[in-house]
Amino acid sequence: MNLDALLNLGDQTKIRVVAGDLPEGNWYLDGSRLKRSQVTGVTVSETIDLAQNIKLLDLRNYLAKDSTEPLMGAGIGALLGLRFFGLLGAAGGAIAGHFLTQKGPEVSISCELKDGRKFLAVVHPKMYDRLRSIGSPFGSLR
Repeated sequence: MNLDALLNLGDQTKIRVVAGDLPEGNWYLDGSRLKRSQVTGVTVSETIDLAQNIKLLDLRNYLAKDSTEPLMGAGIGALLGLRFFGLLGAAGGAIAGHFLTQKGPEVSISCELKDGRKFLAVVHPKMYDRLRSIGSPFGSLR
């Protein structure tokens, strides 16, 4: 496994809810259960079982990332590393800045659950495929 795949592994299980009936913020998929990430200092135990519970799942938009963002992150990381840790810090900062600002493609989705709740979210394309596979065979999945 390369470093790039390791750093992007969290993105492939994360669901960032941006609007709707669910609380906004980061959620993650654990099997077929959608769980809410911890809120600062407060443990939230909200879970939603998505197995056979998705009524409608619709792909809204493909969000392409700017190709210069990792380059800018590497530059900023190198400058900060040089300032605080010298030449070795500049090299480490450039590598860290590149990998921390490099994100894969994202898609925006809208989802309606059978209990009537709806939400808009931004996910990795592989997460969209996982949600489609979890969804109800009787629901409308586009």
